[in-house]
Amino acid sequence: MFKRARTLCLTLVGAVLLLGLTAAPGEADQGEVAIYGYVLDASGAPAPNVSIKVHPVAEPNHYYFTRTAADGSFVVPVPQFIDVYLEISNETEAAGVISSASQQFQTSSSRYEVFSLPARATLVATVTTGAGGLPASGALVRATDPTSSSLSSGGLQFTNTRKTSVCTTTSTGSCDMSVLANGTVSALQVVPTSGYQVTFPGGPTPAGTSTRVLVLPADHEITGVVSTDDGGAAAGVAVELTNSRTGATVTTTTDAAGGYTFHVVPDPYRVRATGTVDHGGTSLRYELRTATFDLDRSRSVALALPAVTQLHVLVRDDLDQPVPGARVDLGAPLSSSARTSADGVAVTGELRSSSGNGLTCAATDAAGGCEFPVLLGGTTAAGSVIPPFGYQISFPGLAAGSGADPQQVVAVGGRASAASAGSTAGTVIALTDSRFTRLEVRPFSAPAGVDPVVGRVDYRVRAGSDGLAELRLVLPQGRVANALMRVASGGQLVQLPNAPTDQPSVLVADGSAADVDGVVDGWVTANVVPVVRQDLVLPGGNPPAPGKGVAYSAQLVASGPGQPFTWSLEPAQPGAGIDGLPTGLSLSPSGLISGTTTAVGDHRFVVRVTDQFGYSTTREYLFTVAAVVVLTRTVPDAYVGTVYSATLKSNATGFPSWKLAEPLPPGLKLANNGTISGTPTSAGSYRFAAYVVSGGVSSPVAYFDLVVGPMDIATVTLPDAPVWSAYSQKLTAHGGKATLVWSVAGGTLPPGVVMSSAGALSGKPTAVGSYPVTFKVKDALGQVATKSLVITVTPMTITTSSLPSVKKGAYYSQLLTASGGKATLAWSLASGTLPPGLTLSSAGRITGYPKTPGTWTFTVRLLDASTPKNQATRTLSITVL
Repeated sequence: MFKRARTLCLTLVGAVLLLGLTAAPGEADQGEVAIYGYVLDASGAPAPNVSIKVHPVAEPNHYYFTRTAADGSFVVPVPQFIDVYLEISNETEAAGVISSASQQFQTSSSRYEVFSLPARATLVATVTTGAGGLPASGALVRATDPTSSSLSSGGLQFTNTRKTSVCTTTSTGSCDMSVLANGTVSALQVVPTSGYQVTFPGGPTPAGTSTRVLVLPADHEITGVVSTDDGGAAAGVAVELTNSRTGATVTTTTDAAGGYTFHVVPDPYRVRATGTVDHGGTSLRYELRTATFDLDRSRSVALALPAVTQLHVLVRDDLDQPVPGARVDLGAPLSSSARTSADGVAVTGELRSSSGNGLTCAATDAAGGCEFPVLLGGTTAAGSVIPPFGYQISFPGLAAGSGADPQQVVAVGGRASAASAGSTAGTVIALTDSRFTRLEVRPFSAPAGVDPVVGRVDYRVRAGSDGLAELRLVLPQGRVANALMRVASGGQLVQLPNAPTDQPSVLVADGSAADVDGVVDGWVTANVVPVVRQDLVLPGGNPPAPGKGVAYSAQLVASGPGQPFTWSLEPAQPGAGIDGLPTGLSLSPSGLISGTTTAVGDHRFVVRVTDQFGYSTTREYLFTVAAVVVLTRTVPDAYVGTVYSATLKSNATGFPSWKLAEPLPPGLKLANNGTISGTPTSAGSYRFAAYVVSGGVSSPVAYFDLVVGPMDIATVTLPDAPVWSAYSQKLTAHGGKATLVWSVAGGTLPPGVVMSSAGALSGKPTAVGSYPVTFKVKDALGQVATKSLVITVTPMTITTSSLPSVKKGAYYSQLLTASGGKATLAWSLASGTLPPGLTLSSAGRITGYPKTPGTWTFTVRLLDASTPKNQATRTLSITVL
């Protein structure tokens, strides 16, 4: 068996005390030897807390482990006569992890080694563009696989490898990277702000500072103009360029003439533009997209929004009559069309509402019409119609046609004509197939039958030429679904709620078949338009099991159209194994099971749920009342690298023992007392399961969802900073392994404000303005999080808003106050007059004995000591009584 992660603290003074024996490491008993020595940094000083791993060659995934002590020493006991190699890693180094792996050797005897960590060097990358050698600011530069080699005191050859070095160029086009001295990098990669990537060959990294000049290849231009549907320039439109090979994107905004320009290298690209247009008082959002095209030369890609027109939608019924009052919805996109730009690039246009959704016509007019703005020549997304008689039917997309005023006819009964006279012809969209059935006309009586399934059917009935027919719908069990109705000649909607959709129903004339003109042999023809049936349903599964002596509450649920529902408990049937709810629990009419029970064991019971129409259904449930149950229902979230602790609770007494049924996230463990502790190592959403054992009795397994989040910045906003006033704020983070290192990744802090590596902002801001800053935090595991925040430096202001009144001849003293400003502040009177007898000092204090009654209004001025000076004024008044 391998002994893993075994750490010994030893003092090497002449002889080595190993495993309780005073002996040299080479004399270890029981076939065990030691690898021991020191690790020094590049300057020769001890390197504490460095990771030492000894890997057996036969089992490279296993290793013997320790860390160096404060004096840099280490001892690793290992079996004798095995082939191993040594790995040294300074993983806590702020400048990045350096891992050093030795050549293979055999542990024939104890081995003494002194190893010096490799020195670092600075590689300065200077990036310029191909045209004129201009500096490329904001480019990401990456040095891959920086390596070097070194020898230990024992002659072992080590290969040193550092994690990839990255930096971002400044306005001069340069940036510094920390690499290994006297080594090499395999390649240098540059990603400029326009998104493409250029790879340069690597090279040596001498000690000290060296410079590489990286010249980006000459680029091409993608230019164009974005125009609206009337041919006007679309200024301020967001244009996005995507590299189809890498997925990288860059965005610009069109100028006053609608123009845009991108400088990129040859590669396949696609362009997308988004903006808004007003049409007929409706604000619409359009999107123009090109197909992918190869950029083998500079190209001009014009993006023009196709003409926006009004699509007239007419809704007609199965008698080819208009349907007024119908709601019509068009989904997003409202319309799309395709064309080719002047440079041969295919362009597709889409139109949506400003909210990104479709448009709604609340009610069709008397002619059954609605209007929608669409792209001429395009096809809309699918839509739906809700006639005034209630059901909803969807229809496919509508073509806008090629005329100036396109029109479409949609039918709610499937027999509408193509279009009305004088309109542009359009394809008829049949919303539902007409299905004719004959319903028996007979005297009012209840037919025999089984319980129907409750839903709704809408019948459209055509009466005879004499004009009237009086009809009722009779359901099985003799229930009348609706009151007496009169059906006019020519057809009229008859709404019959709660009619069964899968059984024969009966339309009954108020008399005999002779009351309906044109009826032959007692039959009348009706067009039946069904809707989706909704049954009364109780979902499967049992409610959560109650625990002995634990307060319990669970809500039963059902679905169906006849809400509200009423719940009841069916009588117990001991012979059938139905013993009812456990003693102490009860069921309320609203379906809530609650109470406290001590009846341990299985209990079967049956509940009945009844809807408002009197229909009901039953279901059997099983409760297993456990003597021991887990009470905890949820656990708090965790973060990678942050110590976590949560305690599971149960109703067990004494000294219960907790067990896992399904594992915790990596890095966490469950103690016998129910405490979950540790430091998560991997982000994700995890489900674990646990149970508790008390007195030989196990609880049911409880399942928990635990989200382990990556490190992120917790600070949401930063308070305003008055100019020239002391400012102090501390940035905070969720998660992360100490020590956290903070830095500014983008933007600029206000002048006069600095940030420490601990995330503390401090100083006195000297310039008014709004300063967007992107902050970055990195932990000891290498996790990185960024967040953009804004620090607003507010101008100096006078905070005194009013002054108290004073009696004539009484002594008066008031100090004016201000926020911000560089000391020393100087107050003066800008306009108006103080009450006679009062004066204002340069320190802002109004004092004296007022002589004249009245209200005196004046304006004070405040200047600070900055250059140029900040100034503030405020109008105040003093009333002398």
